[in-house]
Amino acid sequence: MTKNSAGQPKVAVRRRRSLFATSLVVTCTIAAVVPALAQAVGGEHTDPSRDAKGPLDLAGVSFKQDAREVTITIRTHDPVGNGQLPGGKSGTLCVTLEWGSPLGPQKRLCVVKVGDGKTAVNDDRLNPRNGKILARKQRRISTHQGTRFVLRFDPVDLGLPVGLLHFGVRSSWRLGKACRHTCEDKLPSSGTFPARVYRAVAAGCAATSGQVTSGPSSGKRVAITFDDGPSSYTSGYLASLRAEGGVATFFQIGQQVPGQGAIERSILAGGNALANHSWDHADLSRGGSFASSELSRTSAAIKTASGGYRACLYRPPYGATSSSLVSAGNALGMKSVLWDVDTNDWKLPGTSAIISRAVNGARAGSIILMHDGGGNRSQTAAAVGPIVRGLKARGFTLVTVPELLGLKTTYRLSTS
Repeated sequence: MTKNSAGQPKVAVRRRRSLFATSLVVTCTIAAVVPALAQAVGGEHTDPSRDAKGPLDLAGVSFKQDAREVTITIRTHDPVGNGQLPGGKSGTLCVTLEWGSPLGPQKRLCVVKVGDGKTAVNDDRLNPRNGKILARKQRRISTHQGTRFVLRFDPVDLGLPVGLLHFGVRSSWRLGKACRHTCEDKLPSSGTFPARVYRAVAAGCAATSGQVTSGPSSGKRVAITFDDGPSSYTSGYLASLRAEGGVATFFQIGQQVPGQGAIERSILAGGNALANHSWDHADLSRGGSFASSELSRTSAAIKTASGGYRACLYRPPYGATSSSLVSAGNALGMKSVLWDVDTNDWKLPGTSAIISRAVNGARAGSIILMHDGGGNRSQTAAAVGPIVRGLKARGFTLVTVPELLGLKTTYRLSTS
């Protein structure tokens, strides 16, 4: 007979239909209880004992966040072969995530076998009161090699809230003489481990150069852009983007940025990007020291107001460009960004026309031009939500211009 990590006998139990949904790692208090055997070493909670003889005897688990990616690593004491992978009759391997008040299981990630030795994850949204599955999606966010299962994901994609949560891992299997029915292991053996999810806020993108009118045509990705802000319309645009799950890039007028720290931080907190649109909307096509001054002053204003964001993109006002201007931008580590879809929203053609031009004109890699400040933007404001919905309905994924162009973005982790 095997023993669990608390030194108590572990008894093989017959699987019942409700066991998978209800025998989860659940705690009823905010404070996590960490057993003495489970110790954090370099961020990993370990169980050094061989308390459950079987292919999924748990050895350790860790939870960490790096920029926009959370990594949960699960270790077993022995290598797990393809024939012993979770998801089939041989066993299961699940991480349960809990948050809220009262604390209860909200999410469960179960590794499942897919194809030839490849793994995926069943992402289950749970009823925190009884652990029953409310919805399920299968995600390709898992890798497995030997004793190590690694789950990597964007917490926003999985709907995890920013702040404190609790987690535990449970394995079960039906292999070996001791487990004719079902054996299981838990880490921790009771209670949960605490963890924290941070908001990943863009801190800038790496220096770049050149000029583009669109992004790569591989993959159905498009970028919405707004010129001439920040303005009184900006917060409304952000609300529409947030409601529809969209993002955009805001090309800003430098002289309008000082004193707008709150809106700048709100833009970044929503996953959007900031970019440069000159100091006072002057024609920069002459290039030289004049263009350099206009761009550098604007970038400095954005950096100060946003709390450190380094802009690596600029858009020449009126689209007036030249090789001299591109050279000036190159010297500042900035790329010139034009567009291939023009809504002409500044002409006030009507909300329906703006929507139609943005949605129907888009192709893979498109950069869509709209406006934030500089005049009456009420028609554009009304069009933002329908444009996001329309682009998604056509199968497009909305990204920022830095993401569209594959530019390296740096992030800082925030608790707010």
